[in-house]
Amino acid sequence: MARGAAVLGGGGAGDPFIAEVMLGEVLRDKGPIDVIGPDELDDDADVAPLALMGSPHALSEKLLGTAELPILFSGNALRSRPPAAVMPYEMAGMNALYPLAAAALLEVPCVDGDFAGRGVPSLDLVTLELDDGQPDAYILCDPNRRTVTIQKIDVGGTNTDAVVLDGSRVVAATKAPTSEDVTSGILTALGEVRKAVAVDDIASVFIGTTALHQRDRTGS
Repeated sequence: MARGAAVLGGGGAGDPFIAEVMLGEVLRDKGPIDVIGPDELDDDADVAPLALMGSPHALSEKLLGTAELPILFSGNALRSRPPAAVMPYEMAGMNALYPLAAAALLEVPCVDGDFAGRGVPSLDLVTLELDDGQPDAYILCDPNRRTVTIQKIDVGGTNTDAVVLDGSRVVAATKAPTSEDVTSGILTALGEVRKAVAVDDIASVFIGTTALHQRDRTGS
């Protein structure tokens, strides 16, 4: 599995050796896991795709661990219970093996599937994009119990939505009409939610839009 993740994954997501060692320790402690096909899940099953983010080179100084899993699925308000199953986000490197360890620790199955089939430069470059099915939010955490939810501004054909988040808590939200030039509608939405928070308290701004892509594809 580790060799396949390294070779067929195209070299992305780092050397799986560290994840292989970690997985071996977890399986010796927890025992074997169930690997199931998507057709074995209920239609409304809560499946959690998992991926490690950041430079794999950092793991030469800080070994890979599993502390994030109980933080993510127990301490986060959006994930207050274990999922019905987990699955890899991409079938490459450490990200092919980490969900197997997660399945063992959470005592849930791992889905035999992924969104990429190999390593990808960023998580938006997966098959979900082909069906306009990107998640509305990503939940990130680290071993120090710091969590953040990345919520996108959704620019649709009618409305542009914006939210301000403090971790998983919604501080402010608004809905503004999508403008013809798209940009002014985004600025209007940002201006509304900006009233609820000081500039110095804003750590980062994330924008996701399919409006320009849709217009280019349809020629409108």
